[in-house]
Amino acid sequence: MDYPDLTYYEKDDDKEQISELLKELTLYTFYEDVDKEFYKKNEKTHCKKCNELLESTANPQSELLKLCIGVCNFILDNGNDKYFCNGSSCNNSCSHMRFRLYDHVTKNNKSTDNIKNFYEALKFISKKAIVKWKNCSLENFNMRKNEFDNFKYLYEFLFTYKDISHKISPELYPNAPLYCKHIKNFFRFYNTIKDSCPPQEQSQYCITIKMLRTNFINHDEINNICNKCNYEKTPCKEGTDVSSDIPCLKDKGNESTTQISEDDPNDNIIIKILFNVLIYLVPILTTFTILYKFTPLGSLIRSRMNKRKNMLEHVYENNYDHLGNISKDEVPNSDSRGYNVLYQSDKNI
Repeated sequence: MDYPDLTYYEKDDDKEQISELLKELTLYTFYEDVDKEFYKKNEKTHCKKCNELLESTANPQSELLKLCIGVCNFILDNGNDKYFCNGSSCNNSCSHMRFRLYDHVTKNNKSTDNIKNFYEALKFISKKAIVKWKNCSLENFNMRKNEFDNFKYLYEFLFTYKDISHKISPELYPNAPLYCKHIKNFFRFYNTIKDSCPPQEQSQYCITIKMLRTNFINHDEINNICNKCNYEKTPCKEGTDVSSDIPCLKDKGNESTTQISEDDPNDNIIIKILFNVLIYLVPILTTFTILYKFTPLGSLIRSRMNKRKNMLEHVYENNYDHLGNISKDEVPNSDSRGYNVLYQSDKNI
């Protein structure tokens, strides 16, 4: 099954490149290893509970039965406890496995009875496993597919951001712009689901939304992202208080070529395309000449120059000696400092 799942992206802009890049992160390498193990063995001797419970359903599904037998063998193989306790946190590895397994189960299975029986079979089989597995129950989330997908996106972003946050400095990582785009796409997605929970709701899904918001705001991580990715905060179409919530993001100064004329929106698009093409294909002087003579921007500049010329002629005629003092405010460049979002393992996830 494909991962990472980026179907929440609004556009396909660099999605394939970003997907390949994200696969190198710790969470997704874990997914890759576990996926291989889930389907590694098909020994049915000790997995009769899968047949017993799944074949008795009204609409048995062969893929779900195959997965149940594969996971059964995975659980009973004592060597696989390394996947349960992998790295510094056994709790995280167990949570990762729960999400990955439920994603597999719900991918092509809509029958709640089938899903319930699948987890009942694994619960029974887990009793035969080593002690460590008994502490990692493979939980049935009991969530609708779309709600679980949103939960999965939140969960995966929280854990992968710990890796991504160190790779968004363009001077150190050539792929930083792609990581930045991923963050920008996720922030837009977050704003489409942030109001889906009632204020007092305490489900795992709603707690994760609140945790995400709290971590990013309290640790000033949004400003860190804006500084490193050259983004600025902007309200989303759903409405966002950029001072107290996770905002949408946009490139700094990206409106400079789209607000030249308000007569016809298509003119703005054409001017923007011409400008981007000309910058690379025509010498700078020629580019400015074309813009000066044939665009609304040029018309505006010529108008202002003529007005200034008439004003100066009037001044000289009256023997005024005018000296203009131009003061430039110096804005110091603040030294960048490291930011870290602090995460604590939530045993409820």
